[in-house]
Amino acid sequence: MIEAMSFVEIVGSKDVFDSVLDTLQRAGVMHIEEIPIAGESKTVFLRKIHLSEEQTKRSQTYEELAKLLAEDGIAHIPKPLVSRLRNSEEFTSHYQQWSKCEDLDIVTTARKVHAQVRSFMRRRRNLDDDIRVLSVYEELAEALAPLIESSELPRDYELVGVIFEQKNLSARKLLKENIHKLTSGQCQFLHTQLKGGRVAALVGFDKQYAREVRQFIAEAGVSEIHGPRQLRDKPFEEALITVQKDLAKFRVEQKQLSSQMQEFFRTKSSLLLALKAVCDDRLIRLSAMSHFAQTDYLFIIQGWVPTPSLEILSARIRSISKSPIVIHQLSLRGTVNSPPVRLSNASPVRPFEQLLALLPLPRYGTIDPTSYVAAFFPPMFGLMLADIGYGLLLGAGALFLRFRRRSGNLARALGTVFAWCAFYTIIFGFVFGEFFGTFGHHLGLRPIWRERLVLEGPDKKGAILGYLVLAVAVGIAHTLCGLVLGIVNARRTGERGKAIQCAARIVGLIGLFFVVARLASLLPPAFTTVGIGALLAFFVLMVVSMINHPMHGMILPLELLSTVGNVLSYARIMAIGMASAVLAMLANKFGGAIGNVVLAALVVILFHALNLVLGIVDPTIQGLRLHYVEFFSKFYLAGGRIYSPLKMKGDTL
Repeated sequence: MIEAMSFVEIVGSKDVFDSVLDTLQRAGVMHIEEIPIAGESKTVFLRKIHLSEEQTKRSQTYEELAKLLAEDGIAHIPKPLVSRLRNSEEFTSHYQQWSKCEDLDIVTTARKVHAQVRSFMRRRRNLDDDIRVLSVYEELAEALAPLIESSELPRDYELVGVIFEQKNLSARKLLKENIHKLTSGQCQFLHTQLKGGRVAALVGFDKQYAREVRQFIAEAGVSEIHGPRQLRDKPFEEALITVQKDLAKFRVEQKQLSSQMQEFFRTKSSLLLALKAVCDDRLIRLSAMSHFAQTDYLFIIQGWVPTPSLEILSARIRSISKSPIVIHQLSLRGTVNSPPVRLSNASPVRPFEQLLALLPLPRYGTIDPTSYVAAFFPPMFGLMLADIGYGLLLGAGALFLRFRRRSGNLARALGTVFAWCAFYTIIFGFVFGEFFGTFGHHLGLRPIWRERLVLEGPDKKGAILGYLVLAVAVGIAHTLCGLVLGIVNARRTGERGKAIQCAARIVGLIGLFFVVARLASLLPPAFTTVGIGALLAFFVLMVVSMINHPMHGMILPLELLSTVGNVLSYARIMAIGMASAVLAMLANKFGGAIGNVVLAALVVILFHALNLVLGIVDPTIQGLRLHYVEFFSKFYLAGGRIYSPLKMKGDTL
């Protein structure tokens, strides 16, 4: 349901303003609204609250710190550790401690911790760069050392290393020719194959041509490898040993640094998270001040409070000071914005709110569809999958997701939703007598009602027809429920014409159902009168609708046909269910036809695994589609504002 909201105004002396704002933030239930003021001047009685120069500097400082702590601190904490710390006593203790501290203490500590993190990051980055560079030269040295040893280069030759991609052979040839011209032939060009299809080239030339050669290499766009001095002044064997020693030393340092960082984040992660939350709290509080108004002596705060929380919030604010603080409700008619929407559902229903996350919030004062999704979606899912074995596997996975310690709120909610889906899958599995398809028949399982898939016998057509009738019956019930909710929403919003249209579609659908059922001889003759009476009521309502709004009345027959199409769309429940039953049957048939037991078991497991995946994905997509398109189109009114109360960041971290 959508929780009722009260529009509240708080007026008090300016000397208790900070205390009131702190109380509001700690209570975390008031959605702040900006007080509209047309113009401001020193002579105006009511003025906006503007941040002082000191408060502006504090805001900038906290914004800077929050960004630094997030990007240079929390971003480097492993995500599993962050998830574990979010609800830990360690974080709560740090948060409560620092939320009571002065600004200077928070800023000093935050900068100190941030500096430690930056130091770690800088050292790690430098080590990574050194190791990466030396690793390249180690590879180059190992590849080129045999060539240099076999080609005696003069001691006064300067060496330049270049790496080419395998596809860029023409550039290598061009470089060799041009350097040969620049140095008048006083050069040597050595190359060898590297890993990944690359080619390493080492150019040796007389030092007197160094400036010309390096200038040409730079202008040609070829990346020169600026190697360590060991490669220039020492033989390659000696240089390689030096590089390998340096690499070993850097890797040891890297391992030690990694251990130090792990220990640091193990002990300081909760502190980082707490400091970030406190900085966000202070920043949010300062940002909220610009929404309020003041006089020379008073402050004024306006916002929305959930009606059940209003009395408790009022008592907390009045207890701040002996000086009077006025808290009173304002008329909703005088508000500039509509009330924000806060969904408040019972615990069994609340997880189904996640299925509505893709849609905009319902408009305040209209119907929250969450409870109806909870009532219809799992049975529809179970009616499509309808297998005891699949239901047990789905239930096991859902419970694992629901009770897994590291699961987030979304994962737990989806685990609950699919646990209900698994429950109805098992129920309808008993109704149709299916346990991994027809495998249950060998165990003596028999349907409570009838089988979905009968390949032979007199009940072959009856099984499919019965399943289709059941799916369409679900569609009729679901559609009628949506139309009834449409009438309720129309009455709440004062749309009389919309209510008449929904009522006309209800009686028209009932009339068509009884008439068609009579023509098919599925109902006794007495229902003919009921069907004709319902159709007459439809025409009466159509005339009434035409009187109020001619166009709406004229299109009512088309809307009735559209509603019938919506009902027939529920036949997809039968289609998806039959596809699942056929695939399960084929899995068992193929397994039985294979003589090798191991191979047969492998084929059966693979087929049933595929069917289970499809049996989860297809019913989920089609079940949501039937709700979003067929059901919600009858009554759902979007346009709700998000309820975003002023609160402490630590409450939602």
